Amino acid sequence: MSRRRILVAALSLIGLLAASTVLYGLSRLRHFPEAYQAWDTGSLLVAHMQQNDDRWPRDWDDLISVLETERGSRMRLRGGYTNRLEYVENLQNNVKIDWSFDPASPPGKIEIASRPDGSDFPMVWENAHPNDIVRRYLERKRPTE
Repeated sequence: MSRRRILVAALSLIGLLAASTVLYGLSRLRHFPEAYQAWDTGSLLVAHMQQNDDRWPRDWDDLISVLETERGSRMRLRGGYTNRLEYVENLQNNVKIDWSFDPASPPGKIEIASRPDGSDFPMVWENAHPNDIVRRYLERKRPTE
């Protein structure tokens, strides 16, 4: 094989890898809004427990009430690009929460939040899944033996 052919093959392979990387990145971009909603839901659930003696919210109204507190008004919502309350209320259409969850006796695997159809969220950022956020919070609260 001539040097020219090797060079063309190598450059073609590099171009293909670069194009694949760009396309992969772009495909993840479409999941950003949903990933932000998942992350924000986990943050809201933990904030609710922190402000309410580790009690689980009863429903969306109970959860959203977190934002009406002084601490909640400073809370960073990653997906709230417009009105904060409107954004959080919009989560109701995009996130399903198990309102019967008992944080005092969590099961081995915590599955408290999902898409409305029950499927899992696409994760764009590690450790930003609401189930993981709640699990980590409860693990930190658990007394060490």
